[in-house]
Amino acid sequence: YEIQFCDWSSDVCSSDLSEAILKSLIFGRAAGKAGPGPAERFEERRALVSQVQAMLAAMGYAAGPPDGRLDAKTRDAIRQFESDRHLSARGRLTERVLLEMVIVAGRPIVVNG
Repeated sequence: YEIQFCDWSSDVCSSDLSEAILKSLIFGRAAGKAGPGPAERFEERRALVSQVQAMLAAMGYAAGPPDGRLDAKTRDAIRQFESDRHLSARGRLTERVLLEMVIVAGRPIVVNG
C-alpha cells in the first residue's frame, strides 16, 4: 500500500509526508494563502527573486546583487545550482528549485508582500 498525504485546498499530494509539509509551509498553504503558480509567476515576484539571489550567493553561487531582477547572471547561478543538485539545468525559478534551495540552505524562503 502507498499512503498519500494531501492538502486538498491546494491539490498538493505526496507519498512523502515531509515533501507535502514542506510545500505547504513554503508556499503559505498552511496559513490558507494561495501560493504562486508556474515558474513565470515565481520569476515575476521581485521580493522572491531577491531572496533567491541572496540565498544563492550565501551558498557560493555568483547570482549578482540581490536586486530582484532575474537577469542572465541569476539564471546562470540557478543553472549551476540545478546542475549541482542533479536537476535539469534550465535556469528557471521553479517550485522544485525553490524546494531544493530550502533543503540545502536549511531555512525557509521568507518573502513579505
